[in-house]
Amino acid sequence: MRKILVLLAFVPFIAKSQTVEIGLGGGVSTNTGPFNTTIPEKGLQLGYAGTFNLFLHLKSWQLGISAEAYQLKTKTDYTESTVAGDVHITGTSDYGSPQLPLLLEINKLFYQRKSYIYIGIAGWSGINFLKDPAGGIVYNGLQPVFGAQVGYTYGLSDLVGINVNLAARYNGIPDAAIISFPLTVGIRLRP
Repeated sequence: MRKILVLLAFVPFIAKSQTVEIGLGGGVSTNTGPFNTTIPEKGLQLGYAGTFNLFLHLKSWQLGISAEAYQLKTKTDYTESTVAGDVHITGTSDYGSPQLPLLLEINKLFYQRKSYIYIGIAGWSGINFLKDPAGGIVYNGLQPVFGAQVGYTYGLSDLVGINVNLAARYNGIPDAAIISFPLTVGIRLRP
């Protein structure tokens, strides 16, 4: 990982016609239920999502770092048969409130007149927080996070653009991996 970071640090010195782009966005996220569990859980209907990006454009490629935030919650709603009769069980499980991945992103750019479409991959690590019973937030460790994204950026001017981004992120929470789907809308700045 250190080699990738060193390589990214030297890219501006060796690349020609590069530009820097900063992005900030917000939106909604949904997620699947955790894999490898015996309790039937459904993913969260809608939660918050946010993103901050710092990219370097290299002709038809985009390299950079992305910091994201989204919830990982599930709903439990099932009936279990017991000797005493059927028991209806409902509840909510919190797997990350918030999940804060820091990702290295590589996107392939497809330019159009005043805009571009991109598709890419991302991965690194996510900081996971949980809410404790008293309502406070507790650090829950680092987990691998990786996935893919697709997006569209329309340039309002040479310096400002509007961006829409849809991602799929595999959150490797121990014993309960969850796939999240953050959708964000935001601005992109090219200083």
